[in-house]
Amino acid sequence: AWELVRRDEENVPQPNPVREIAAAVNDRDELLIVTTRHGNTTPPATWRCTVDDLSPDREATLRYSVKPGTIERRTGPYDPEWYSQDVPAVDRAATAAALDALPVNRWTAIECPKWPKNRMGGGWSTVAFDPDRDQILHLGGGHSSYFGNDVAHYDIAAGRWSIAYPPQFALSYNYDLSGPGPWAFNNAPWGNHNYRAYAYAPTCKRLIYLRGPNHTCVYDPERRAWPVDERIETPWPVSKYTTVVCLSPRGLTAWVQNSNPSSPALFLLEQGRRWTALPVNGDPLPTTVTDGSTSSYDSKRDRLLLTTTTDKEPFGQVWTYELKTGRVTKQNPAGRNVIQGKRFAREAVYLPKQDWLLMGYRLDGAVPIYDVAHNRWSTIEIPGSEFIGRDNTGASVDLGLTYDARRDLIWAVMCQLKPGALQVLRLDARTLSPKILP
Repeated sequence: AWELVRRDEENVPQPNPVREIAAAVNDRDELLIVTTRHGNTTPPATWRCTVDDLSPDREATLRYSVKPGTIERRTGPYDPEWYSQDVPAVDRAATAAALDALPVNRWTAIECPKWPKNRMGGGWSTVAFDPDRDQILHLGGGHSSYFGNDVAHYDIAAGRWSIAYPPQFALSYNYDLSGPGPWAFNNAPWGNHNYRAYAYAPTCKRLIYLRGPNHTCVYDPERRAWPVDERIETPWPVSKYTTVVCLSPRGLTAWVQNSNPSSPALFLLEQGRRWTALPVNGDPLPTTVTDGSTSSYDSKRDRLLLTTTTDKEPFGQVWTYELKTGRVTKQNPAGRNVIQGKRFAREAVYLPKQDWLLMGYRLDGAVPIYDVAHNRWSTIEIPGSEFIGRDNTGASVDLGLTYDARRDLIWAVMCQLKPGALQVLRLDARTLSPKILP
């Protein structure tokens, strides 16, 4: 039982929500506390106190305490119930009709009655598609952005957003990238910049999220919970910055930096229970970089398509990885030298009907596509694609792209979940005129 000994508000060391304090005590019950500098007004200080009396102050304990189990929660978009309050009834037929009537070759913003507005901008995260429940899953936040640890669900057939549970917050870490340990009291990992470190795996019907130092967190979208007994240890030191996951029929693949930038590796998650190293032969496997590498599954050829950002190769270089043989091949596609910028795409989707790799990137206002069959780069003009990049050339660190095979649609989610953050695209290659890059 906690009991208050003494409460002082003046002439004592004050904790700061974003700065550390250090304390030590000796066998004479002398307490030493060191505070750190905060800005230009509060210098670091060292305090010493001799504790003579540890008798509880009963009156102060009652005045400043709360009952055990007291919980205070944020309301509005932080409350799962809020998403179903004061909204029209779900009309699945109307939602389906609207998707069927989408204009082709144009990004269209989706309207929703309520948005997870708890997610502020700057999330640096991807998005995951759950075909088993026909929904989009989103994790994001961290740094000077959102630090709650809920999962956002978008029910495509209903046209509604919701959150999985009331988020928990690491209050002293709101401008941090880690949190007090890997997960909170609800077993959910802290809201964070997640880059390409999570994806949904139909082989185990779970969302898989990789985070350091060696954790694989598992989310059950049906129960909307993170089962403790399903956590997996990873056989390599995880860095979410440079981890790029991709779904294949065999299971989830992870393209990672195994121990240092000179040793990239590939791993396979089998049945959602165990990571195994994949064999690599042929050309050297390229190295992943933060926010500048993509891995996509080529379903026509049972292989991975890899792109990355490096000063040793043009941005448009493409590597393939044969899942059956482990062979890496540098493809040297035509037009690869034309694709330039500060950093290449983090998001890409393979489109089986067109046999294209569509990049979450803008090149002089157009969108690059890798024509897999012809091993060449082209660009296509897609009205509404401005949201992809922060300028005419480049990509956004807040963008997530995913392919909806059932509807043949491409979904795009920006981390700041507000009106305009959810976009959808239906491509008709027959009415497009790709510009082949020289």
